Amino acid sequence: MKLSFITSPILFGKVILCVDEEEHRLEGALGYVYGTGANDYQDKDICQIEVAFCKSSLRSTPLFLRGLKYFTAFVSEDNKEVKQIQFWASAEDHRLRRLFSKIDAMQRTEVGELDFYKISLDALKSYCDRFFRKR
Repeated sequence: MKLSFITSPILFGKVILCVDEEEHRLEGALGYVYGTGANDYQDKDICQIEVAFCKSSLRSTPLFLRGLKYFTAFVSEDNKEVKQIQFWASAEDHRLRRLFSKIDAMQRTEVGELDFYKISLDALKSYCDRFFRKR
């Protein structure tokens, strides 16, 4: 299953790489697809995040929020059909549950050993906008 989460963005979707420009080091990556495998990627109104990685020494709330802001802006421009963002995470990762529970409109469903999360793109953009208003 992990292999399919890594390969599907390469074969069917997109990958955003975060690179340290000075050291030319990979610091993070995000892989996603438009549509779902269950519907042969025809349901383009759904953007499913397949894999997300950030070097542990760089993880922080400000970086998470900037990444979400960039991602939602990019997806909005890249595919006007997208209405929903969804992803899966380990049901045993309580740190992630706590993090995602801070986003009011985020819906979580337990499916065995995994949690399924979904949120409308507009709701996620609104959440990000709360932190990036011009002062």
